[in-house]
Amino acid sequence: MTQCYGMGTRGIICRTAVRVFAEKGYDAASMDQIAFEAGVAKGTVYYHFKSKSNLFSAIIENGLDALIEDVEGATLRSTDPVEQLSAIFDALIDYAQTFDDFMYLLFKEALAPGREWASDVVVYWHRFVNIIEDVVARGKSMGRIDNVDTDAITQSIVSSFSPLTDMPVSTSVDADWQEEPASAYFPKQMAALVDHNRSQWKPAY
Repeated sequence: MTQCYGMGTRGIICRTAVRVFAEKGYDAASMDQIAFEAGVAKGTVYYHFKSKSNLFSAIIENGLDALIEDVEGATLRSTDPVEQLSAIFDALIDYAQTFDDFMYLLFKEALAPGREWASDVVVYWHRFVNIIEDVVARGKSMGRIDNVDTDAITQSIVSSFSPLTDMPVSTSVDADWQEEPASAYFPKQMAALVDHNRSQWKPAY
């Protein structure tokens, strides 16, 4: 994996690229613009990343790796599976709100039909699903979760991401959102979806 972020030049380039890709879209964004807005020479961008695709891949892979780390960290806040699931939901919301441009890129660009990064995302998807499955399975074995099967709750959580790929860009049903950039829709929809899924299962007491 090509490392991204950090405090140095590479990190400045990555953070700038996330914003530019989110604002312009992958196809319309250029390395020239990323270099200009990052305050570095274009050659410096190519020194760290051999192509626009390589830069985008580094952003997606590093971002997903960080997301998985946050989810794994959430499960360490408690030994109770029910509380762990709640912590995972909260971690997803926190990440989406903190890194909204990245999450927008993930769903609107990386997972768009025909994109070359989908296979990379699947690897992280499996890691995420495995975490959920482990927590739910342990909750069932402890008698803390007994009204849903493991596959159902895992699918409920994972499928909550799907509607985000169809979120509005130029218009919104909420008038207060209409003047916001497209990437600003993500945290609000994510929070709503997570709240919905949190209400779909009830722990055993």
